[in-house]
Amino acid sequence: MGTATDADGTPITALHRYGTTWHQTRPLRNAGITTVEAFADLAAQHENNPAASALADVPDLGPARIAMLIAALRDWNAHLTA
Repeated sequence: MGTATDADGTPITALHRYGTTWHQTRPLRNAGITTVEAFADLAAQHENNPAASALADVPDLGPARIAMLIAALRDWNAHLTA
């Protein structure tokens, strides 16, 4: 599920500074989503159509965890533009 550009992006663990833990990001890493940028693309798709979201298919990544990770992503984005 990860992308070829994952190696060039910000490690998904950067979201740990915004309220997530290693345990909470593990389903993303296990699914090959290893950068914040790759997750941001999937999160945008999820917000547009949760029922058809690739995130909905990630094992151990339920709706509450997806919402929490997206909130951390928003905080990360806000930090970049501050």
